[in-house]
Amino acid sequence: MRARQAAVRIFSDEYNSSRYEEGGTASEPRMVVSPLGARVNRAFIVGVLILKENMGDDVEPFWKFQVQDPLGKFYLSAGQYQAEASASLFRIEEPALVGVVAKSRTFTTEEGDLRPSLRAERVYVVDEEVRARWTVETARHTLLRLKARRALEEMEEPEVEKLIEMGFPREIAVGALLSLDYYPAVDYQRFKEGIITALRSVLTAPAKRLKGEEVVEEEKEDSKEEVFRIIKEMGEGVEYVVIDDLRKRVADLGIDEARLDEILLELMEESRIYEPQLGRLKLIE
Repeated sequence: MRARQAAVRIFSDEYNSSRYEEGGTASEPRMVVSPLGARVNRAFIVGVLILKENMGDDVEPFWKFQVQDPLGKFYLSAGQYQAEASASLFRIEEPALVGVVAKSRTFTTEEGDLRPSLRAERVYVVDEEVRARWTVETARHTLLRLKARRALEEMEEPEVEKLIEMGFPREIAVGALLSLDYYPAVDYQRFKEGIITALRSVLTAPAKRLKGEEVVEEEKEDSKEEVFRIIKEMGEGVEYVVIDDLRKRVADLGIDEARLDEILLELMEESRIYEPQLGRLKLIE
C-alpha cells in the first residue's frame, strides 16, 4: 500500500511558480515540483478566504475559491466528490481566516505551459495563532529548500547523499536535485525576500498599530545587534553555534522564533554569519 504524503507547507509565491510535475503512475503519485524543490502531492495552507463562487448548484456543487497568504493567492476548487470541503464552503462566509488541506492539480494553458492549482479536501476556520505558527513553519521549510538547492549548485557533482550527509532530510535532498534539473536558474533573492516578508507579516502588524513605524524599525535593529552579540559570545572557544541553543538563549529577551529566523536571514545577507552545516552557525571573520 502506497504511503500517503505528508502535507507540504509552501507559500503561494513558490507554488504558483511551479512549471513541472512528476509521477502520476500506479506506483508514484503525481507531484508538482517547485523551483526550490518542494514535491507537492498534498499541501497544507493557511490564509484568508477572499473569494468563493459555486459554479454548480446545491446538489452538485463545484466551488472555485481563493485563499490569500502573505505572498499572494492560492487558486483552489472543490466539487461534489470533496464533500467535506464543499460543505464547509457553503457555511464559511468570506473574508475568513481558514486552513486548507488540498491535493495538487495542474492544467495546461493554450500556449502549452503548465500551471498549478489545488483541489481542496478540507476547509476549516482557524485563528491568528494558527496563521502565525503556519507562517513561521512554512518560512523555515522554504528556507530549508533554498539552502539545499544552493548547496547542490556549489557541488562539482551534485548528489542526494551528499546533502543528506550535510544534515538535510532525504525528501528535501531529492526535491533539490529534481529542481536543479527542471529549473537551471532560480532567483534566490526573490525567495529570500519573500521569506522575510512573510515573517514580518506575523511580527509587525500588532506593533505598527501601537507604535510609530520608525520606533518599530529601531527596535528591530537593536534586537538584531543583540542577537549578533550573543552569537559572538556563544561562538567563543567552540567550532560553531547551534541554532536551537541560540533560540533558547534569545527567548529570554522576548525574541520569538519568527523574529530570530528573520534576523538570521538578515545577518547572512549582510555576510556577518554563515551556516556551514544545517542548524549550525559561524561568524564570517
